[in-house]
Amino acid sequence: YKAGKKSKMEVEVKTQKGKNIARVIVPTDILLEEFKLLMQEKFRALSVKRQQYYFIDPANNTKHLLEEDEETLAAQGVAGGDVLYYHDIDCQIQTKIGHFITYIGPVLIFSLFYFYVFGIMWNSYKFPTGFPCTLPVSYTHLTLPTSDLVQISV
Repeated sequence: YKAGKKSKMEVEVKTQKGKNIARVIVPTDILLEEFKLLMQEKFRALSVKRQQYYFIDPANNTKHLLEEDEETLAAQGVAGGDVLYYHDIDCQIQTKIGHFITYIGPVLIFSLFYFYVFGIMWNSYKFPTGFPCTLPVSYTHLTLPTSDLVQISV
C-alpha cells in the first residue's frame, strides 16, 4: 500500500499463539483488503485468501473479527498500537490428525474385507446371534458345464 502524507498508525501482527510476525506502520484509512496485500508482499507464505485477522478489545476483553475487506481497519475498531492476531483459515486440522485419518481408512477397509466380507461369501462367518449366514442362491446354479459352452456340429 503506497500512501502519501496521511496519518499513520503502528499495528503489531501476531499468530494466535502470540508469536510476533511483524510490526507495521500503515495509514489509518487502509482497507482490510489492502492490509492483507501488504502482508502478502512482506511474507509470501501469507496468501490473501487465507488471511483472517482479529483483535482483542482491552476494555471488555472480547475478540473482534475483522470481516469486511472493503472497510478500513479504523472503521472496524483497530487503533494505533493494537495487536492484530493472524489466523490461517485454510489450515483447519493438525498435520498429525490428517496423517492419522489418511492412514486409518485403508486399515479399516482391509479389516472389514478380511474378517467379514470373505467370511460371508464362503458361509464361514457366524453372526453374533448364532445364526449362520446363508446365501440365497446356491453356487451350483451359477456354474455351467463346459459341454454347454462349446457345441460341436458334425
